[in-house]
Amino acid sequence: MGLYAAGLDEPRLIRTAPNGDLFVAESKVGDIRVFRGMTESGKPEQMQLFASRLSRPFGINFYPPGPNPEWVYVGNTDSVVRFPYQNGDTKARGPAEHIADVPAGNSHWTRDIQFSPDGKKMFVSVGSASNVDDPDTTPAERNRADILEFNPDGSEMRVYAYGIRNAVGLAIHPQSGELWCSV
Repeated sequence: MGLYAAGLDEPRLIRTAPNGDLFVAESKVGDIRVFRGMTESGKPEQMQLFASRLSRPFGINFYPPGPNPEWVYVGNTDSVVRFPYQNGDTKARGPAEHIADVPAGNSHWTRDIQFSPDGKKMFVSVGSASNVDDPDTTPAERNRADILEFNPDGSEMRVYAYGIRNAVGLAIHPQSGELWCSV
């Protein structure tokens, strides 16, 4: 196995769509790219720019969970947005729809997204703004070092888990349905 793709500008996260396409966040330049298939030489059969001009995108997920999503959600450093989607789309079907604001910042800027197995809740990781402050003494830490829970439309935000310095990756355990994070 060799190098699959080159020339990307600081790719940070890869998520696989239900149809097998690879969605890649190029956070620094604000792009989401889609890679499809593999040639005999181990290169992508197709590469397309799915969306651009995003705000340090990182987390990518498909909604509703399952084989036929209708949306691609993207965790920007300051918001969650979504794009209309059908399996096989290599370009966004429409403009980004703003779903929710999340605390922005330069420290611990990645925002991952995961959905509950039933699709009723959306979880968004938000890292701390520093390494030592807490929200009781530093207002800039409000809703940071947390995993936030929303309805998929962005409503009813609440803190699901707190005191997690920088949960970069979120996943659902396939048997128990528990939310897991990597720090």
